[in-house]
Amino acid sequence: MNFLEAPDHGEIEFLDKVYNQSKQPSLDIKRKVTTVFQRPALMSSSVVENIAYPLKIRGKDVNYEQIDQLLVKLGLEELKKQRADKLSGGEAQRVSLARALIFKPEVLLLDEPTSNLDPANIKIIEDIITDYIKNNKTTIVMVTHNLFQAKRLADRVGLLHDGDFIEVKEKEEFFNNPEQELTKDYLAGRLIC
Repeated sequence: MNFLEAPDHGEIEFLDKVYNQSKQPSLDIKRKVTTVFQRPALMSSSVVENIAYPLKIRGKDVNYEQIDQLLVKLGLEELKKQRADKLSGGEAQRVSLARALIFKPEVLLLDEPTSNLDPANIKIIEDIITDYIKNNKTTIVMVTHNLFQAKRLADRVGLLHDGDFIEVKEKEEFFNNPEQELTKDYLAGRLIC
């Protein structure tokens, strides 16, 4: 979904164009999508420079006041001059999220953005995601194993099992009226194999 790899089969439709094994998107199209990975990979430069980087590579002006506002929201204002690669796990994840949000992507992919984080960091990240959803027309696709988090953040929920979507529905319908047995088992807390 993030265009980092060509699809093995099938098609991806994005912005009214179809991409497949033989037709890949341009760099400009790829830069409209970004991913926050489960394990952040930050550069050895400062927190501020890590956040500014996506703007610079896209040829956009860097608004340091906007970066400062984002740092305050994420509780990172005291760390803005620190080397980003030396931060704690929760701090690094918040910097990764800021770096993804700063250029307002059209699609934001979040891969377990709060796994292995303490409740305080989870709340900060969820609050930023919720605020971002309210104020921007961005599609966000988030992978999470946390059912409570899916209930808090999602509009639509899908159960992915062995690489296939078992069921995809509006949030209320997914949690209150699942149709597939695997979905029912998962929601009931039973192990599915």
